[in-house]
Amino acid sequence: MNGFTLLELLVTLALLGLLAAVAFPNFARVIEANRLVSATNEFQTALMYARSEAVRRNRSTMLIPLESRQWSSGWRVEQNGQPLRQWPRSNATVQISTGLDEIRFNSLGRFAPSTGTSAVRHIALGIGDQARCIRLEPSGLSRVLTPPQACSAP
Repeated sequence: MNGFTLLELLVTLALLGLLAAVAFPNFARVIEANRLVSATNEFQTALMYARSEAVRRNRSTMLIPLESRQWSSGWRVEQNGQPLRQWPRSNATVQISTGLDEIRFNSLGRFAPSTGTSAVRHIALGIGDQARCIRLEPSGLSRVLTPPQACSAP
């Protein structure tokens, strides 16, 4: 006897349907996590690029959002109003919160906030119930914090 019986085919399809129903929500969560990691890495790359250009050109350099205070819409590095590099909106679902209109690095590569106080800043990135945090030091160095709950700590 060659082939499958109707009963065997129905059992196989039922098992595949059950596995797909269990795997799909987990797969969607993995995709969200990858989007968040990617956005975090892009933002940290922009921070490092702005800092290195400030030192290389011996001039103050800024990282600013493409739209006013809307970091999630993308960002660019500029010097004296001249754009050096731009990162367009990569993923609309990732929310980015800095609490800053701009991130400025002086000619020594140090973080130079416009408020005049040189304090540690936290940049929160989130998608759904997942979050990541970048800690920006007064020295201009940045690092991703794990766990992201540390983002609220000073």
